[in-house]
Parts: sequence; structure tokens; C-alpha cells
Amino acid sequence: MEILCRTLLLVFLLHFNPDGSFYYVDGSKVEQFNASSLIRALYNNDIASLVEILTKTKYNLRSEIVAQFKDKVGKRLKDELERRLPDDALRDLLVGLALPSHVFYANELYKAIDGLGTDESVLIQILCTLTYQEMLFVMAAYESEFDRTLVDDVKDDTSGDLKMFFVSLLDSRRDDGGTVHKERAAVDARRLLKAGIEKVGTDESVFYEVLSTRNVNQLRLIFDNYKELSGHDIEKAIEMEFSWYIKEALLTFVAATRSLPVYFATRLDACMYGKVKDHRQLVRIIVRRFELDMSEIKKEYVSIFHVHLKADIYAHTEGLFQAALLNLIGLE
Repeated sequence: MEILCRTLLLVFLLHFNPDGSFYYVDGSKVEQFNASSLIRALYNNDIASLVEILTKTKYNLRSEIVAQFKDKVGKRLKDELERRLPDDALRDLLVGLALPSHVFYANELYKAIDGLGTDESVLIQILCTLTYQEMLFVMAAYESEFDRTLVDDVKDDTSGDLKMFFVSLLDSRRDDGGTVHKERAAVDARRLLKAGIEKVGTDESVFYEVLSTRNVNQLRLIFDNYKELSGHDIEKAIEMEFSWYIKEALLTFVAATRSLPVYFATRLDACMYGKVKDHRQLVRIIVRRFELDMSEIKKEYVSIFHVHLKADIYAHTEGLFQAALLNLIGLE
């Protein structure tokens, strides 16, 4: 009965026009997001409407609008956004929404690798938090977009232990299932202990092999076994035995394995409260997660930092960028 009453109320409040549009009885138009409205907004430099269209539509409709844009205009929305908008975090956010997630990650990785210097932290944030299936899609998108392989570019632009670990993640056929083998977990925990704290020098290859091939549930059991054997968490061993970017990569991988929502909640806080505000990382996280597990991330954020994510975004961003982020974290 409640649903019927709401439906009748909506019908009463709406008027239908011959042009196919709907209006409320007070004369205000109901928002309709389609390729035509997107084209008008983009070429009239109506950034506010672009934000509304791209941040208030869910994936299926957004993908349809982006495809229709290309059919009507003959150009990719991504390219037109990059050509017409200022190079800032808001543009990154809108471009990210114009792409499938695996293509978005491929573009982010390319930007981190291309040009002078390599942004190792971006590589770590992406490569160390993808599942193996996600990694396969990203590698395929990278080759399709840039006519070169991600593995080759990572090999060319990184070095040492970080290169070894990345190649292990990219080349390994990681188990993405959930089956747990208790005996193997005990063996791997002992191997990690012997390769690290109990060894003069560190056998890094054991860490890379175990972390890059075992499934998430298996790794969590290995971490539990390691703590029982050593009396401390695996993170302490990594802190003691590794340094620089490889330490950051291994700690990121372990944190993401333990809980992606907790990991991303802590990264979001760091984006806003770090010495330098990292709005581009903020974009990467929210564009990637807002339709996957944002409700869980928001719960963890409150649990860890005792403030709502929405409140911190409101306090640390402004303008249309702020509006876009708030739309996305509320779109569940």
C-alpha cells in the first residue's frame, strides 16, 4: 500500500510534455541525463552540469551516455574532457568517470610511468591493491590503449626489489579463489620467518613468491601463523627487513590483503591530512571504489577517525570538486 501511495503521489506531481520531458507541478524540470545534455554541457563550458551528469549516474547509464557521446560527436569523451577542461583534480575525476575502471587504472599507470621520472607511489597504490583478475583486465587495457605492455614498461621504469615484486605480481598466476590450506599456511609462515628475521640478510624472493601467488584468505591465515611463530605481525618484519619503496609496496599489499575498506579509509585520511593534500589520489580512490565498497569504507573511516568522510571532504575541498566528491560518496 505504501509503494502504491508513493507511485500515485509521483504521478500527481509530474506533468508530461510532448517533447518527452517531465516537469514537476511547480514548473521545475526533472533531471534527465543523456548524451544530448552531456554534449550541451561540455560545449557550452557548463562544468556544473557536467559534474551533475557524470557524478549522479550509475555505471550502466553512464557507460551508455559515454558510448552515445562518441556516436554523436565522433570523438571519445575522455579526449574531449582533457582538451577542454583545465588540468586539475576535477578534470581527472570527470575523465575517470568517462572510462571503464580497468581503462582508468591503465591510464593512471601510464601517467605514473611516462615522461621524466616514475611515480612509484602511484604504481604501488594501484598494483598492490588489484586482484589478479583485475590485473589481467588492466594489463589488457594498457596494451590496447598504448600499444605496449605494462610488464615491459614496469621493467624499464623501476629497479631493484621494487621491480622484482611488481614483476612477481604481474607475471604470477595468483590464486584468486578462497580455498584455505592450513598445512601450507604453516609452512609458508615458517619460510617467511626463516627468510627474514631468523636469517642474516633477507631472502626477499620468498616474500615476493608467497605474497604474489597465495589467495587473500590463505595469506590472512599465513599472517596469523606468522604471528604465532614470531610473536609479532608480518608488518614488523617488513619494517625491519625492507626499506624505501619496496617497504611501502609490501606494507600496502599486506594492508590491502587484511582489509581493502580499512586500507582505503586510511589512505583517504592521508590524502586530506597529509603535509601535502593529494587530491589526485583522492580521485583515484573514490572513482575506483564508489560503486564497489564505499559504504564499507565510510563505516571504517568513522570507526578509525571518529568523523564522517563526508565531513572531512567538506572541510578539505571546495567548489565543484567538492560537489563531485560528495555526489559520488553518496551514490550507493
